[in-house]
Amino acid sequence: MVSVVRIRGNVKANAHPILVYAVAKSDSVTQDGPFSIAVPLLSNAGDYKILYLVGNQTDQVIVDMKTQQRGVIDLKDKVIMLPEAPQFNGTVEPRPSDFR
Repeated sequence: MVSVVRIRGNVKANAHPILVYAVAKSDSVTQDGPFSIAVPLLSNAGDYKILYLVGNQTDQVIVDMKTQQRGVIDLKDKVIMLPEAPQFNGTVEPRPSDFR
């Protein structure tokens, strides 16, 4: 019996860091790329929820612990894109000639 299962995935976002949580374990990915989190395989724990946090954006995946093979669960790649920051274009009026 496997006492620890490693949940692996690949995450990409347009902002960093990317925080990846699995119950009591977490990983902070400072750039796009792979992560790996070892979690205990508890008989009464049920499935794990993986939380991805980037800036104010969150996403989640429920991990079916029965899908583990030889102590590893590979997740599908995750892409998280934050909305573009609004661009403000203004004009500066020329200074009046009588301004001192």
